Order: sequence, then structure tokens, then C-alpha cells
Amino acid sequence: MITSRLCRLLAGAGALLATLGTSSLPAQQPRDTVALPEVVVTATRYPVAPESVSATLTVLHGDEIRAQGLRFVGDALRQVPGVQIVQGGSFGAATSLFMRGGESDYTKVLIDGVPVNDPGGAFDFGSLTTDNIERIEILRGAASVLYGSDAMTGVLQIITRRGTGPATLDASVDGGTYGTVRWAGSARGGTDGVGWSASLSRLTTDGIYPFNNQYHNTVASALLNARAGPTTRASLAVRYQDGEFHFPTDFTGAPVDSNQFNTQRMTTISLGLAQELPSALRAELLLGRNETTRGFDDTPPPESGSTAFSTSEASIQRNTVDGRLVYAGIARTTLLGGVEFDDEHEQDFSRSDGDFGPSSDSFEASRTNWGFYLQGTTQPI
Repeated sequence: MITSRLCRLLAGAGALLATLGTSSLPAQQPRDTVALPEVVVTATRYPVAPESVSATLTVLHGDEIRAQGLRFVGDALRQVPGVQIVQGGSFGAATSLFMRGGESDYTKVLIDGVPVNDPGGAFDFGSLTTDNIERIEILRGAASVLYGSDAMTGVLQIITRRGTGPATLDASVDGGTYGTVRWAGSARGGTDGVGWSASLSRLTTDGIYPFNNQYHNTVASALLNARAGPTTRASLAVRYQDGEFHFPTDFTGAPVDSNQFNTQRMTTISLGLAQELPSALRAELLLGRNETTRGFDDTPPPESGSTAFSTSEASIQRNTVDGRLVYAGIARTTLLGGVEFDDEHEQDFSRSDGDFGPSSDSFEASRTNWGFYLQGTTQPI
């Protein structure tokens, strides 16, 4: 019920954004390019200048990351102090983040404000790429007051690139060792009333092992933001990734299996609405959905003559509603109050046939979480 309502709301909001963008375009007048001051949002949940944040915050800019040739977020995070990245194999292998000595499930990961952690807090960075990313904000230190128990050692937020100025197109093709080929294309543009960005990429590689180590990953990302008058704005962001990782190793690390592989698909949708109100108030609403499906397949090829097999699939859906009210009517002081609701559902299914005969197993669970938070920040004179 919640999922269907959210999907209908997102579809309606997308149509509203398109209408706003269409109606705003004719009224726009060309303006000179203006360099806006940098702001960050993760530390306080509202935009502030980086120098006014008391928490330890690092910002990685997407253009700079890609200029360094870094195609995976995990590789970019290796340069951040206090962050340790551990990858369990070749391209696409399970990749975990450890922040300030905490466990890998102690850091909350957000994509445009939408939580993407698995139930329990873990997140696999193995297939998360830097495509169409404007910046990555890494908040180091406990942030559970604002973000819940997933944020015991920090928060990492990925923000999709905004489009401004004349339409710009980019395309690239890369190739290298291990049979690696990557192509990508992106476009962006916008005016004061509406902005947009989109990208599509594909990576394939044979991997570092001599057999059964292929990996491929397809990533699509898009964002549309619109302003309806001076006091109302909205944004809709979608990110999709689909990867398949073959690995020949057993639990000891020995390359012995010629057919097992993992699959992963993840879709994240974020709808943000903001309305300026009288008396220095601003209301914000975030509606989000993250859906992740992971599979494992160890079915031997027909020519092997073996009947033993093992397959499994896990599907996780997470719907998020986050509403907050910001008050800036006191000099050098900002007050924030908010409420967040999470609805999570997981389904697992596995089948196998081996020395002990065929077997199957299934698991299903759901949970809902409510959270309330209050914050006050002030700057000394």
C-alpha cells in the first residue's frame, strides 16, 4: 500500500516538475554566469557554508574525481582521512567502508537524501560509480541524533549533479588491461527556472583472475529540478545500476569454481519539495525509495554432467518520508525540527542440490521506524 501510493505520488510529482519546467522556460532571460558560494547539507540537514560547520566534514567534487580517472566511489574514498576501504577481490567484488575504526555497518549512506543501507546498516560499494555525481559529502563522527542508529561513526551522502547554463554533452570511451572497456555519455543544462542532468555508462572487464572473473556494470542517472516562483522548488532524481560479478574463488581464496557469479540491481528515487513560509520558516519534504536485488548462482554448465547447484536471491525495498521545518528568524541562529519514517521489507529465497539432496528455503520480514529530531545551531559574533 505504501509502495503503490509512493509510486503514484512520484509519478504525479514528475508530471508537475515537467509542467513547471515547461511553463518556466519561455519567461527566462539569459544571464551571465555567476559563481555561487559552496554549501554543504549533510552535517546539518540544511545548506550552510563549509567553514561554519563544527563537525569534521570532507567534500569530494565529482568533476575532480572523474578527472583523476576514478570510476568507483570506493576508490575515491581512499583519499579521505579516517576512512578505510576494503575490497574482497577484483572489479565489482564486495567493498566495505570502515570509518574511524567502526564496523562497516556503522556509516549511513545516502543518495540524494535517500538511505540505501541494507537492514542492519551494511552497504556494498563494489558497484557504486562516480557517474553524474556533483559531490560526495563525508561526515566523520557520530551523527545518530539527526540520522538514526545507522550513523554511529558517520554519514556519507552522494549528491547528483545539477544542470545549469547551456546544454552540454560529454562522451568518452576508455580501454585498458584485463580486457577492460568503458563507455559513458552525459548531458546537462538549465536556467533559473529548471535544470536537468542525465548520464549513461557501461563497464566490462575480464577481471584479474585467469578464468571466471568477468564483471559488467550499467549505470543510469538523471535529475530534474524546477522552481515555481521565488518560494517553491522541487527536484526529482533517479539512479539505477545493474551489475554482474563472476568469481572463481572459494572461501579460502583458491580459484576453483568456473561458473559462480553474483548479480546486483539497485534503483533509488528521490523527490524533494521545499516551500518558503512567512516568519522566516521553510518547510521541506523528502520522499524516497530504494530497491536492491542481489542474486547468487552456482549452476554448472550442461557439459559438466553435474547436477549439483546453488542459487539464491534477496530483495530489499525501503521507503522513506522525511519532513522538516527550518526557522532562521533569530540572528546567527537556525532551528530545525523534523520527523522521519522508514518502511523496510526483505524477501530471501534459496535453492540447492548436493550431497544431502535438494533443499529450498525462504525468508520474509518487514519493519517500520519512526524518528524525531531537533537541532539548534548558532554562530558566534
